[in-house]
Amino acid sequence: MLSPVGEDFVKPEVKGLLVEPGLAKKLYGKWGAYRIFYFKLTRLSPVFQLSYPAAYGRSAGEEAIGALTELKDSKYGYPRPLAYVHHMAVVSSDLARLLGDEGWRRARSEFERTILSSPGRRLAGLR
Repeated sequence: MLSPVGEDFVKPEVKGLLVEPGLAKKLYGKWGAYRIFYFKLTRLSPVFQLSYPAAYGRSAGEEAIGALTELKDSKYGYPRPLAYVHHMAVVSSDLARLLGDEGWRRARSEFERTILSSPGRRLAGLR
């Protein structure tokens, strides 16, 4: 396992951040700064992000990463409980269609609009 490097973030200032502004205000208003770790559990595993209120201290993040390390699949490096939940989650086709339609409506670039259009989704096997 790579050594985690943590950073405290007081407020998200990054454009394009995927968070609803009202929710961000509630979370940051209640908890203040957040600590974020990026880590891998094995050489071939994906990069994970762990974020939590900085008030819990760096050791809380290190303990969480340690627990995930113990639960990882030896072949793929993915925590078994997370893999189970991700494979069992079912998104209804109506919700997927709604998300695609709304993404298309809000897309600014021609490339995004092409991919998220109905023909683009059909080509990708999503409709």
